[in-house]
Amino acid sequence: SLLKAIWQARRFMVKEGIDVAISMGGFVAAPGGLATRFCATHLVVHEQNSVFGMTNRLLAKHADKVLTGFDLKGLYNSQWVGNPVRSSIAGNVKKSQCQNPIHVLIMGGSLGAQSLNRLLPAYLMDYLKQGDILVWHQCGKDNGQATKTAYGTYSEQVTVSEFIHNMSKAYGWADVCIARAGALTLAELTAMHIPALLVPFPQAVDDHQTKNALSLVDNGAALMWSESNDEQQLVAAIADLFNSANQQTMRDALKAMYKPDVAMTVADICEQVAS
Repeated sequence: SLLKAIWQARRFMVKEGIDVAISMGGFVAAPGGLATRFCATHLVVHEQNSVFGMTNRLLAKHADKVLTGFDLKGLYNSQWVGNPVRSSIAGNVKKSQCQNPIHVLIMGGSLGAQSLNRLLPAYLMDYLKQGDILVWHQCGKDNGQATKTAYGTYSEQVTVSEFIHNMSKAYGWADVCIARAGALTLAELTAMHIPALLVPFPQAVDDHQTKNALSLVDNGAALMWSESNDEQQLVAAIADLFNSANQQTMRDALKAMYKPDVAMTVADICEQVAS
């Protein structure tokens, strides 16, 4: 039960002399976060998305410090610090000019995105035919052959991967990206200054991916197409993504939004809270 889990977490914190606990959200963080109310352990909350999840929303009310991955204008007296990204990505910022042909990275998340797998091969066909682009399409488990087939005679200009294990390599290859709008994906795209067309997952809890995407779109740092919109708007958005002037505008905006050394910033704040 929750009460038992809270008690177990409190007992651990007291026994080990834990100075600070940090909640990154999710139901597993609830017992530990609540346990800090019954011992001397301080609590820091970090919300990675643009909408507070249920656990962090609850814990933020009594946290010593509330941090956010997006600029939420001080909601719950929060401080915007950004989301941490691995050093192999953060230290590999993209060059300012696209290659010719343009390298297009498509990411549907760990499970792939059926809508992207279905729509993008058709809408990218003319660009492939003209030799304007090369594509690396991450399509999700068991979708590889069908996605490869969907690109037809131009499949030689397309790399299809069910899963990408080396994201640093993928980002280093990419000039632009078409992707879902998960918080960590956006943090990585921002760190790499890669212009993107974001397609939020429509079933995300509290529609948080749309709100994540809008945090970039509203600052001129990305484009967005919602699956509820007309597909001709997707065609127009792809054309906008491939426009070099738009790409430079987005790179400049991403550079301005980027928060470096987030993990170190969070660690420093935890030390301040503990003292």
